[in-house]
Amino acid sequence: MNGAFLALGIGVYFSLPVEPSLWGIGLLSLVGLIVWFFARRDNFARLIFGYVCLFLIGLFVATVRAYVVAAPVIQKSLFETEVSGVIHRVEPKSDGYRITLKDVTVDGITSDKTPRMIRLNYNQKEPHMRVGDVVKGYAYLVPPIVPAEAGAYNFARAAWFMRIGAIGRLVELTEYRVEKDRSALHIWFEDLRSFISKRIQDVLPKETAAITVPIVIGDQGLVSPKQYELYRIAGIIHVLSVSGFHLTLLSLLVFGLIRGGFALIPKLANYVNTKKVAAFLSLLLTLFYLFISGLQIPAVRSFIMIAVFLIAVLFDRSAISLRTAVLAGCAILLIWPESLINSGFQLSFIAVFAMLSLYETLMRYFKTSPYRKKFFYKCWLVFIGSICVSLLASFSTTPYSAYHFNQFAPYSILGNLLTSVLFSFAVMPLLLIAVLLMPFGWDAPFLTLNGYCLDFIAHICEWIMTLPYADIMVPSFDTWGICVITGGFLILFFFQGKIRWIGLPIALIGSLAFLTVAKPDILISEGGKVVAVRLQDGRLSLSDKTMSSIVSDVWLRRNGQNPNTDTAPAFTQNYVKVHGRKIAFSSLTCADADLSILLKYEIGDCPDPVIDPKQLWKSKTLAIFVEKDTIRVESVAQYMGKRPWSEFLLASNNKTDYIGN
Repeated sequence: MNGAFLALGIGVYFSLPVEPSLWGIGLLSLVGLIVWFFARRDNFARLIFGYVCLFLIGLFVATVRAYVVAAPVIQKSLFETEVSGVIHRVEPKSDGYRITLKDVTVDGITSDKTPRMIRLNYNQKEPHMRVGDVVKGYAYLVPPIVPAEAGAYNFARAAWFMRIGAIGRLVELTEYRVEKDRSALHIWFEDLRSFISKRIQDVLPKETAAITVPIVIGDQGLVSPKQYELYRIAGIIHVLSVSGFHLTLLSLLVFGLIRGGFALIPKLANYVNTKKVAAFLSLLLTLFYLFISGLQIPAVRSFIMIAVFLIAVLFDRSAISLRTAVLAGCAILLIWPESLINSGFQLSFIAVFAMLSLYETLMRYFKTSPYRKKFFYKCWLVFIGSICVSLLASFSTTPYSAYHFNQFAPYSILGNLLTSVLFSFAVMPLLLIAVLLMPFGWDAPFLTLNGYCLDFIAHICEWIMTLPYADIMVPSFDTWGICVITGGFLILFFFQGKIRWIGLPIALIGSLAFLTVAKPDILISEGGKVVAVRLQDGRLSLSDKTMSSIVSDVWLRRNGQNPNTDTAPAFTQNYVKVHGRKIAFSSLTCADADLSILLKYEIGDCPDPVIDPKQLWKSKTLAIFVEKDTIRVESVAQYMGKRPWSEFLLASNNKTDYIGN
């Protein structure tokens, strides 16, 4: 449980409304370590001060990380400004590319205020873009996108830790200079990734290739919305991004093949520690897979965890244990503390903790069973264990899917049971062989066989999609709820004996966060583009879904409504009455209003309080809570606080256009 206090310190850092003092937190951490050192002889004091030190270290590491990655962020939107830079990352899309540029220059911005990196959409297939080449052209740039609602996904914060200071669209390419020297290791790997992607698209049909590419190299740009929905509803969306699932399957596959190969040569197996050789080669090949997957942070996190397991085998330690998983988690948090609030980190580690807890329980039962040497008993245990793993993994990750994505896939267990065998014993082995044979041009038969498997999986997903209540949207709940649920799960998975079952009621208490979340009566997007009013049945009625579809989709999902099937009537009035209070949206209807929100500049005066269009731009999304005696107005700008990733909000009249980045 020591790692929990490290994570708690990081979590407190991200929940603060203002940035803590780096030197102050560092001094507190140093004092804590000194006190712990002198109090270590007393067991109780050592335990208490040890937890305090871990908390302070987590707080300090997160503060340092935010300071180290600090980079300029543009303060306002720039229209068709000239930009240039070196391509740092290329992500293929169905209609072009999404590129990340480094060594950037932006016309009209001094070098000290120029972002270190910018991310651009380019809706053209030509030229074929590669990492290391130089791009120059005219782009439309905006600051990183702020949350569409308080509590929603904060891309501005994520972009800060990726050092992305602007996003936008490359509207005109005026120069593309090819980098001739491609000997650098990272460029070589990016060229290899591009080659693999192109080869897959040449061999397989468009839709099948769109699923195969992310499994191999991690880029989801080719996946259509329909395919994404199919895999999401079936509960197997995790296969579309290189993560612990893929890396674990690959390492186990290589480990098993190598040990099996040695077993075929008994004389050699007698002189070689086949387990260590298999672990070492599995580690190397998994590292290679990590590089061709693009070194994305979720994949790197997973590799660290797998590497810890394999290194444990090399040093004759227990490889499969909760302690090893905690060590891997702590290593990741010390390197990337921002991972803690990432959905991928939370989903992967809670699933790993759940499965390892089950494994240790089953192994204790197996070792004491009088039937442990019976073959059929072992097969039965493997069968029951597989079902229990799927059940427990789905049970443990459901609250996190609901919290981050407002979705509940009731048939995810069924989807995983029906497809996991195909992915484990067909798709991944075939793709491994295909990638190894690509340099020789012998990969087509294996890619084709993989395509048949993926087509069959797509049919399974389509069948699951037709089942009743296959796609359930759930409303958002307070952050305290997911924290309490996590605490309950950690007690359940880490403690031994009957005391561990205390974790279940604690987790159930966390689920009550659905009841305590404050739901705004009115939502107004930045600049007054979209207005949402809560109906008597709890649904949101939107003025215009198309004006800012990303914002409206977030609002609906967080309210438990499916944007694709929502049937709430459109809101078309100039005012609304909530709990007897009148909220006006025009100067023509504001004479007796309790609050006037002018969506655009109009002639006429309104009685105070009044929110004008300028305030709507600066405040970002406004949430209005109409209570018995007061009307409370909260803004996303207030929610963001005074943090490094929100400093650009202080710029006057700053506008954010949601352009699909």
